Amino acid sequence: VKRNPDIGEETLFNVFGEAAVKILHTFKPQELSNMLWAFVKVDAKNSRLFQETGRVISGINLGSFKPQELSNVLWSFAKSGEADPELFRVLGNHIVARRLNDFQPQHLSNIAWAFATAEVSYPELFKKIGDHIAGQDRLNLFGPQALSNIAWAFATAGASHPELFRKIGDHVAGLDSLESFKPQNLSNTAWAFASAEVPHHELFRKIGGHVAGLMSLDSFDPQALSNTAWAFATAGQSNPELLKKIGDHVAGLDSLDSFKPQELSNTMWAYAKAEVSHPELLRKIGDHIAGLDSLDSFNPQELSNTIWAYATARVFHSRLFEKLAKEVAARKGELIETQHIANFLWACATVGYTDERLFSAFAPVIGSKLDECSEQELTNIAWAYSVANLPRQDLFNKGYVSALA
Repeated sequence: VKRNPDIGEETLFNVFGEAAVKILHTFKPQELSNMLWAFVKVDAKNSRLFQETGRVISGINLGSFKPQELSNVLWSFAKSGEADPELFRVLGNHIVARRLNDFQPQHLSNIAWAFATAEVSYPELFKKIGDHIAGQDRLNLFGPQALSNIAWAFATAGASHPELFRKIGDHVAGLDSLESFKPQNLSNTAWAFASAEVPHHELFRKIGGHVAGLMSLDSFDPQALSNTAWAFATAGQSNPELLKKIGDHVAGLDSLDSFKPQELSNTMWAYAKAEVSHPELLRKIGDHIAGLDSLDSFNPQELSNTIWAYATARVFHSRLFEKLAKEVAARKGELIETQHIANFLWACATVGYTDERLFSAFAPVIGSKLDECSEQELTNIAWAYSVANLPRQDLFNKGYVSALA
């Protein structure tokens, strides 16, 4: 490299990776850990290097790895998308058998985050980490990122640990200020408690009051805005001031191009669920979606949730409904969840949008899924067709009656 200064960073890492693979057995734990961390930090892709490093680590005495090295290895594999479930299980077995007193908060946070991100199930590991943290006298050594990542990891992994959540919730709610919490820390914490279905009114009140009191939400990206609104609605935590703050901010943006379909649909779902009216936000998002060239990036749940939210708010955005109805009719085969079908048709009927082409297109789909529908879904579908005044003998027959029975 010294002889050729024109070699770029990507090429440099490729050259280094190829050379390192040949001598990995000579690397010490810290060197292995630092190497993986460096590749991830510069987003240098090298699947072979990660695979070979994983094999080497699996054969090493893991007692020689310090806590930071273990956490960095797991974090690097998860972050790079190269996670090997078998390697994770080997490292998880070691950590479960090891005392956690030597692990700093960031180490524990990175380990939990890595397993959740890599989608590697290991209930015993999460229990060990959860018990250790919940057993601490205070969480003063845990920074905002560590706290939010731990909560996020447990919720994402579906690892139930009420004592841990209570400990984190009490700690955050008891802080004098949340100024040190970044938007992602706040939204992830709220999202985690809502997803894990752990009630903690004081925590939500603390986060809601802080966000609503900020001068500006410019530092919140679309995911943080969406997750925050979704969390409060899902947890049943009423905070009109917070939702007004978020709604005013989103409605005032020049463009919503940076919002992904899930962020748009979750935001609208949250306002409808919380029964908070915000006409400007509804108009902004409706205009944006209706003006898109294509809705290919919207999955069936996002299409269903969006139209459900407008109908629940009793707002008819004609261009939006026409756009969504046309899209869903063309992709009716993709709506395999009966709830999505029932909600979509219910929403259209609720606002009086009864396009015969839409209802006719779904009749055979519904007929083939009657046995899969819940009683509420069947009721909503029947009501929607009744409002549309489009009776279908092939739908409302003895098969429908037997499905209701």
